[in-house]
Amino acid sequence: MTERYPLLGLERGMVLAIARLHGKVVRDAIMILDTGSSLTTITPQMAQLIGFDLESPLKEQVAHTWAGTISSPVFVVPRVRVFGQEVHDLEVACGELPPKLGLDGVLGLNFLRHFDLHINFRKEYIELR
Repeated sequence: MTERYPLLGLERGMVLAIARLHGKVVRDAIMILDTGSSLTTITPQMAQLIGFDLESPLKEQVAHTWAGTISSPVFVVPRVRVFGQEVHDLEVACGELPPKLGLDGVLGLNFLRHFDLHINFRKEYIELR
């Protein structure tokens, strides 16, 4: 049976996930789930915490956002675990988020597309299989 996880962040109008990022150092990150984001993103602070050198990205990625076109450094996180599921060698962009949100990143489609996602808003749970 697939494990159900409580929906976090609904009172703030968001669906949040706790992601375990395995870089050189392992850290938990609070991420907003965003099916409209093609690439998972972490803040520069989180990238540094898990051991990435911001001056040495794998590549630069151009992204089109509601605020305009931006270029972001991209890194590969060896292992990302969310809702009991893992993806290995996940490309993540590095970019700022509004500090008032208190988030470490955005969980995008390049993670979510590996699974079947079920969100039950009435019963307030999420499943990833």
